[in-house]
Amino acid sequence: MKYLRKYYLIFFILLFIMMIWLNYQSYRRTEKIVRENFETEIELIKNNVFNSLENAFAAYSISEIVLNQEMEENSQILLAEYAENQDPISWNLTELKAQMPDYEIYIINDQLKIISTTLKADLGMDFSQYREFSKLLYSRLKSGRFAADKLDLAQNTGLINKYSYQATSDGRYLFELSIDISKRFPILGDFNIFAKAEELVHKYEQLRSINFYKFGQDSNRVGILKSSNPDELEPVSAQVKAVIKKTVLENKIQNSSFKENDYQVTDFYLPFLVKGKETDSEWWNSFVVRVRYDNQNLLNELSQERKNIIFKIIIVLISFIIFSMIMHYFITSIA
Repeated sequence: MKYLRKYYLIFFILLFIMMIWLNYQSYRRTEKIVRENFETEIELIKNNVFNSLENAFAAYSISEIVLNQEMEENSQILLAEYAENQDPISWNLTELKAQMPDYEIYIINDQLKIISTTLKADLGMDFSQYREFSKLLYSRLKSGRFAADKLDLAQNTGLINKYSYQATSDGRYLFELSIDISKRFPILGDFNIFAKAEELVHKYEQLRSINFYKFGQDSNRVGILKSSNPDELEPVSAQVKAVIKKTVLENKIQNSSFKENDYQVTDFYLPFLVKGKETDSEWWNSFVVRVRYDNQNLLNELSQERKNIIFKIIIVLISFIIFSMIMHYFITSIA
């Protein structure tokens, strides 16, 4: 009986160790699966974000083909009016607007000031106050040509506008046209990228935010997109500015991460750079999207798995103790 006690004790200790080891290996496999699933979900989220934005801009691009032609034709109406009357202040803009429904008309002089417009709230606006935008407008004023911007995205209003500019041949005036694309093409309201971004953030728990950034011509001035005017952009940290600048210059997705409240927060930056006729990007129509996510869900799930393995070990231990007591009583009784 003495040897029997000794062997049964060794047997159950080995059995206990083996069960602990099997549970631990099961935990390691589960942990690996959880981490792989998390990485897969993040990749799916990235692809979903990118594809959603790509689809939105594909829809925008189709409408722009129509609008570019329309705006150039409407600009010709203004040029024809200028050929007959070179004093735009005296024009009847209401009659001219009737020839181009849904459009607003702005007359900008060579001082970059709006001297006449169908949108009275903007009358007197002085674009010379905005350093980078004024350079862009001045170059268009002196070009004597027609130019149309890509769709302008205003996060603070949620509106999607489009602007065009037609300079007079004498370089004295710039005729600006604007249109709210949601009025012209209501279906495009379903492709609003800001609404889509908000929808994605609510859909995926891992996502913290999706932000849109615009930048200056030299990529040194960066801010969260609040309006189409870079001079009015909110400032961002030097670290974010450096990553965005690298994203723009290399035209590649960039990543950065940091710790916050024991969580790993990761940002990835998607460049949406509009290419002009030349090799340089049309910085005015370009922007960068930052998608921010954290590993809170991953850590919570791993924490739950650790609790599960601890619970299993406790159950095994209790079972081992109870069974040992039973066996001890049984052997003692036989003895």
